[in-house]
Amino acid sequence: MHRLKRFGFTRSDEQQSSTSSNAIDRDEVEDKDDMPSELELIKGSYTKLQEEISPLLRQSSAFNKNSAFHLCRLQAVFHYFKLRMDGVKCMKASIEACTQIWNDKATIYRARTIRKHWAKEYMEAGALSLFNQGKHAKTVSVLSLEDVAMDA
Repeated sequence: MHRLKRFGFTRSDEQQSSTSSNAIDRDEVEDKDDMPSELELIKGSYTKLQEEISPLLRQSSAFNKNSAFHLCRLQAVFHYFKLRMDGVKCMKASIEACTQIWNDKATIYRARTIRKHWAKEYMEAGALSLFNQGKHAKTVSVLSLEDVAMDA
């Protein structure tokens, strides 16, 4: 029996005691095959994001310049990354991160947005784009140019 333990085999009574002590259920932990590459990205993004959302007392801090909604998005991605590093599956992690930050009825929509857009964008670009809903781009009319005005 001692030789088999070296290869990961245990008796059934030992296995039951070890499985009951696990905090995360086996069905909540993803397969180990695709975890390393994504987990490495998540760990790198997590540490960078942790520095970005921590409030600093000086006024030049990015934390003090961001809008409340942008900070909520950053915190949601932060919680999502933390849960993913703990081994929680994607959907469950995004739903838990959503309910920790927002308390509204759009949980499924926001959870999908965290998972599909914000977390992916943060891992690829290292930042989230600013939220620009309700704002329009300042454009200059072609008619206001001096060359066009002189020709007319």
